Amino acid sequence: MKDVKTFLAELDEKRRSQTNGPAAYVPPPFLDPALEIALRHSWLIAPINGHSKLSFYWDRVGSPSRDRQEIDFLVDQYINLNWALELEASGVVGLEIEPGLSWQSLTVLTGDECEWQRTLHFAAGNRWNVLFSHASGLRSLKGFPGLRLASGSILIPPSHTPSGIEMKWADPCAPLLPAPAWLRARST
Repeated sequence: MKDVKTFLAELDEKRRSQTNGPAAYVPPPFLDPALEIALRHSWLIAPINGHSKLSFYWDRVGSPSRDRQEIDFLVDQYINLNWALELEASGVVGLEIEPGLSWQSLTVLTGDECEWQRTLHFAAGNRWNVLFSHASGLRSLKGFPGLRLASGSILIPPSHTPSGIEMKWADPCAPLLPAPAWLRARST
C-alpha cells in the first residue's frame, strides 16, 4: 500500500494532466459533514481505529493532521474511524459535563449564564463535551462534581462511544467561543 504523501502526489499529478495545466483543486465536501467543523477551525485531528473497545482510544491509524486531502484519503480507506482532537495543539479547551452530577456545580460557577450551550458542544454517551478557544490561567474544577477539564486529546464527532453511540454536534453552525470568565482562575 502506498503512503499518503505518494498517493496525494500521484492524485495531484493525474488531475493536472487531465486538465492540461495546474488548475486550482476544489475539494468535494466530505462524506461526513461532522469533519468539516474540524477543518473549518484548522484543528489537528488524528484518526483512531474504532473497531474494538480495546483499541478505542489509542490505536491510531495515521498521524494527526489538518490537511483535507490526507483526512479525505483516510476516510476513503478505512471504515469506522474515530477522530481525536488534539486540544492544546488546536488551541481548544475541552470541558466535560456529566449532566446528572453537574447542575449544581454549573449553577454555582455560572449563575444564570449558559454560554457553554452557545459554543460548539456534543454529547458523548452520558456526558457533554463543550469546546472553547484555548485560554491560559484556567481554574481547577476540583470540588465541582460533574465538571472536568479535558487534557491531551478527546474524541469528536463523527466518532462512536465504546457502547456504539454516535457522537453528534449539538449545533454544527455554533461558533467556537472564548473560554468564559467563570472558567478562568481568579487573580487575587
